[in-house]
Amino acid sequence: MAILTRNTRARSLALLLALSLSLFISPRARAQNELPAAVVQSTTLNDAQRQEAARYAQSGLALLRSTQWSEARRGRDQLLRPLEDTQAASSVSVAFRLEYARELVPTLSTLAGRDQSDLTRLNAIRLLGAIATAQSAAAIEPLLTDASPAIRFMACQAAGTTFRALASSSPALPSGEAVRLVNRLASLATSDKDPTVVDSAVTALVDASKVDIANYTEVREGAFQQIARSMSARIQALPTDSLDEATLATMLRAGVAARDGLIGRTRLSASLNRELAAFGGDLVAYVRTRLKAGHMPPPGSGMLRSALEQLASTGEANVFYALLALDVSRDPTSVSSVLQDGNAQSDAQFVQQAESFIRDTLVARPLSFPAERFIK
Repeated sequence: MAILTRNTRARSLALLLALSLSLFISPRARAQNELPAAVVQSTTLNDAQRQEAARYAQSGLALLRSTQWSEARRGRDQLLRPLEDTQAASSVSVAFRLEYARELVPTLSTLAGRDQSDLTRLNAIRLLGAIATAQSAAAIEPLLTDASPAIRFMACQAAGTTFRALASSSPALPSGEAVRLVNRLASLATSDKDPTVVDSAVTALVDASKVDIANYTEVREGAFQQIARSMSARIQALPTDSLDEATLATMLRAGVAARDGLIGRTRLSASLNRELAAFGGDLVAYVRTRLKAGHMPPPGSGMLRSALEQLASTGEANVFYALLALDVSRDPTSVSSVLQDGNAQSDAQFVQQAESFIRDTLVARPLSFPAERFIK
């Protein structure tokens, strides 16, 4: 029954998101509702440009408020266009974002409120994410704790959109406000009960980890730190007989993001490299504990087994990359490779090798993690 309930909720969420994310814009609508590039890209808006931006914003809001779905979609698409046009998104100026936010955010905050229909709320939240200013980010924050999983999911998506805009265009969101949003997402990643919301929060944190621009180091490092801490907490608490493939997929997403950070062009701090190594160790330790408890699916049995093999492999690799980043010379290990040999003897061998890996790499210097973190 729990599975049926989750599937029903997932289908409802997918339908709402499909409606809210539809991006068809007719040529006629595009021709009638263009905002000149000179306005969108201007570093200092004059009075005439501000008035033009205001007229454009208010005409889009008038459509967005419509009770007719097609009209509301037209309004949403019109308001998104200056921010998401693939040819001009990187050229959106800070001045335009701030002016656009001033015109839109108060109304969008109202439309995202609990007394509105789900579709109206989802459209408004998507727009808040695309604006990517302190004002719009502040409007997203309370939605991350909404009672509706669909709204929390979309608020995480909006936060991810904000971080992508921050990484690819002139930043209109101060670093401190971006860090605040990272920390709010981390709360969901750590404690939310809905797996789709947790995955969306982690995905947004991954987007934040890609904000690799001057004066925003604390955003990128904070995102990696929260990915490591939240996912370590979850994997440590995950029962060894869990059949939750969605949670394991989220763990793997986080592990791959950690790997990308460890091997990326911009070096991470030594303390963060250690945290990512610990997270990698937690992944290896979970698979070892599960095998030892007799709850590992048999070799070649399907997606669950494959996900666990990938977790162990990713975790092991991340420990190695973290040591390299810490300038520690260490030959790569191949503990997790035996899991893919496809027999019970290899699984038993993994348990022994994983224990040696924990003792000789994670507990030994220079990492010096406590053994009880990995061996319960």
